Amino acid sequence: MSKLSSRQFRKDKMPFVLMGAGLLALIIFFLVLFPKDPETPGDRSPEASEDRLKQIEERLSGLEWMDERVTRVEERNKTLDSFAQRLDKIEASISSKTDEITKRLEHLEKKTAGFRARDTVTRKPVKVPETRKPSVRRTGVRFHEVRAGENLYQISRKYKLSVEELRRLNQLAPGAPIHPGEKLKVRE
Repeated sequence: MSKLSSRQFRKDKMPFVLMGAGLLALIIFFLVLFPKDPETPGDRSPEASEDRLKQIEERLSGLEWMDERVTRVEERNKTLDSFAQRLDKIEASISSKTDEITKRLEHLEKKTAGFRARDTVTRKPVKVPETRKPSVRRTGVRFHEVRAGENLYQISRKYKLSVEELRRLNQLAPGAPIHPGEKLKVRE
């Protein structure tokens, strides 16, 4: 009977033993999680918390300053990008208009060259009165000083040259501008 009663005793006490072991594990867990030593890195004193909070605030203010600078730089980049886009549009517009003007000018020059060629074939030379003729020497190089408002066509008509001849004499590229005060060779 002694064997039987000792087994029964163990079965009746087993829940209490398990509860005691669980309670002991819980106490050890809390001691590890919340130590009582004030010198540990996990110090929870109000002074330490305030110091830590001040350090965090200082770092945060530094980050806010950097964030403001980054925002300003991004705004400048957006402004520069929009400016670059506008500049590209203007450049494309100027380029297309310049090409159009060059084509029109070449077309007009071809037309006038055709008229000039036709006029020299069908017309008899007309004498121009002395007052309208420019003073031209028959020998040597002759120059014309460009006046405000003059263009190659007007100068070429004045000296009875084609625009192409005037360009060739002065080594001017098609579409090259001329300026008042510039001296153009009109005879070699």
